[in-house]
Amino acid sequence: MSEKPEYKKVGPGSSIALVAPASPFEADKYEKGVQVLQTAGYRVVPGRNIFNKQSYLAGTDQDRLHDLIEAVLDPNVDAIICIRGGYGSGRLLPRIPFSSFRRNPKLFIGHSDITFLHLGLMSCAGWTTFHGPNLTGMGEAPQRAQSVLSVLSGEA
Repeated sequence: MSEKPEYKKVGPGSSIALVAPASPFEADKYEKGVQVLQTAGYRVVPGRNIFNKQSYLAGTDQDRLHDLIEAVLDPNVDAIICIRGGYGSGRLLPRIPFSSFRRNPKLFIGHSDITFLHLGLMSCAGWTTFHGPNLTGMGEAPQRAQSVLSVLSGEA
């Protein structure tokens, strides 16, 4: 049996990548979520394509896949938070190089349509993931965000 991946604690000063693997989002909710993370002391690393839109998706499948892969492979990123659920992340599953993700474990957070990615990352890459608020939800309920961030940092 393979060993469990080792994760870095994600506390203030850590870098958190923001990806949009599903539906587009409202800019004001994005800004509120970013503010919550930055106020808590995190460095935010937004994906290059997060503001793209293609109909009911946050960009093309290739755009969304690119940002996810880049976040996973970036050695300076400690965690990944999805900006919004909705629809579209399941379309990425057949194209995700899960075997290369096994060597680059990150804490991964999101919910709703993001559940497709949770299941893929857990079953195909051996990651531990957190079904928790998307970035836009963190901006709407900062106290919930603080609770999640406390768990990730090992404080709670």
